[in-house]
Amino acid sequence: MWLNVVGSIKTIIIGTLSEPIPPKYYGGIEEIIYFIVEGLLKKGWYIYLIDIDDDFRRDLTKFGKITRNDKFKMVRIPVIASTRNTILMLRGLVALAKTINLIKKDSTIIVHSFYYYPLFPLTLFLKFLSKIEHSNIKVIYTTAAHYPWLARQVKFRSKLTYPFRKLMKDYADIIVTLSEPMVKSISLNLNIPKNKFRVIHDCYDDEEYDYRNIEIQKLQKMAENFKKNTGLKDKLIILYLARLQSEKGIDDLLQALELLKSLCSHNFHRLKVIIAGKTNDKTLQKYKSMIKRKNLDNVVTIVGNKPRIVVKFLYTLADLYILPTKLEAGPPISLLQAIGSGTPAITTKYSLIPELLRLSHSVIDKPIAKNLARKIYYFLIHKQELRMMWEKEYIIVKKYYGKSYCVSKYLEVYV
Repeated sequence: MWLNVVGSIKTIIIGTLSEPIPPKYYGGIEEIIYFIVEGLLKKGWYIYLIDIDDDFRRDLTKFGKITRNDKFKMVRIPVIASTRNTILMLRGLVALAKTINLIKKDSTIIVHSFYYYPLFPLTLFLKFLSKIEHSNIKVIYTTAAHYPWLARQVKFRSKLTYPFRKLMKDYADIIVTLSEPMVKSISLNLNIPKNKFRVIHDCYDDEEYDYRNIEIQKLQKMAENFKKNTGLKDKLIILYLARLQSEKGIDDLLQALELLKSLCSHNFHRLKVIIAGKTNDKTLQKYKSMIKRKNLDNVVTIVGNKPRIVVKFLYTLADLYILPTKLEAGPPISLLQAIGSGTPAITTKYSLIPELLRLSHSVIDKPIAKNLARKIYYFLIHKQELRMMWEKEYIIVKKYYGKSYCVSKYLEVYV
């Protein structure tokens, strides 16, 4: 077992490689951890993954190669929601014992903790243990995209947020977050020195989501046949794929469509808008009712949460991806995946992809709804220009937002 290997670079990563069945998300931390693990293994690192998983029915299909690597060891630990299961509790205790053994046998370990709630007490315990064992443990903590909101609530929720605050302020050597606005918010609200922070934005799997990928090419042919058979060939197909919440811009999109309908009713029938994304039944019904109330139901189809293969099909089906987000959490992974898969995209400055700001047609200015309506109308008339816009966007996301970028930036933090 690699615990006994002397003089090698080792890290403990606390997070998950598990993918939900079907996926609950269309990107996210599972893939980021996968990129890091894959990159470190190629560099000769030894990795011990503590897999925090609240549902052991999840599988590791995508990560088969990694799990067979003799430099990679993984133990799955149940979260609080699973503690009623005695077997899972025992597995968790075994995992903790192995982690303690790891620290005892090596004096230089990096512990990289991701933002799942159960990680905080475990990471705190490891740091405490390192002091007893006189080990030199370096703790890196990656925050969640929603952390700025949580930080702002700290005065109202001090008991709940204490573990977050304690871990980040007193125990984390480096705090990784997705953007400069997030650094500013967290530092201000939790009184954490800015020199602790490193910004590493989200990225996407530019091998899986690429227009040259065999799977994507097959889906493109299926999409073309689907358009011919359903009368969509001559329409401008727009895709919104993100969480169904106002901050992500779904309300602005619907308002833009309403404006567009009143301004150019003679061309409006040439549109087809598909709305997909993570939501609950109550929110889904809310937006279905809103679409009907605005008399958009002949043009807009809302489908909610869909499996990964359907998401890929929607990317290839769409002529244009639109995400009028107001959140400054970091580059939306679904937007990066869409462009990688061959679909041009329109977004706002809040998506924090500064390279897109140079492309006038790619970015929506305020007022978002009004300007979005204008852009949609423009591409209804000039659909042929979408290809040229996509070519410029693809170069940007491939260069600055692929997984090689992610790995290189985390390697800088690790060493």
